[in-house]
Amino acid sequence: MPQTRRQFLKTTLGVGAAGVLGVPDVTGAQGQKLVVWWNKGYYPEEDAAMQKIVKEFEASHKVEIDLSFTAQEDLLKKITAALIARRVPDVAFCFFNDWRSCRSSAGATSSPTSRT
Repeated sequence: MPQTRRQFLKTTLGVGAAGVLGVPDVTGAQGQKLVVWWNKGYYPEEDAAMQKIVKEFEASHKVEIDLSFTAQEDLLKKITAALIARRVPDVAFCFFNDWRSCRSSAGATSSPTSRT
C-alpha cells in the first residue's frame, strides 16, 4: 500500500532531522551557533515539528541553532548561491526534485560528458 503524502513527510522530517542534526560535531561547537537552512513545510505543523526537534536538540547538546525556513523554490537558489560564494550553512535540507536546474544555474551544462 503506498504511503500518503503526510506519512512520507512525517517520516522524512523525523529521519532527516535526526540524521542531519545528529551528524555535526557539537562538542567542538560549544559556544558557537550552528546554521540550519530548512525547506519550509507545506503545512504549519511541519515547521512546528522541526522547531520542536531543534529546541530538544539544543537543550540536550547545549548548542545554539539558527534555524531558518525558506520556500522550496527559493531555497535551491539560496543553496546554489552559497556554494558559489563558499559560504554554506552547517546543514541545508531542500526537498527538490529537479537538480538539473541547480547544475544549470551554477554554470554547468546538462551534458553528462561535458566538464564543469
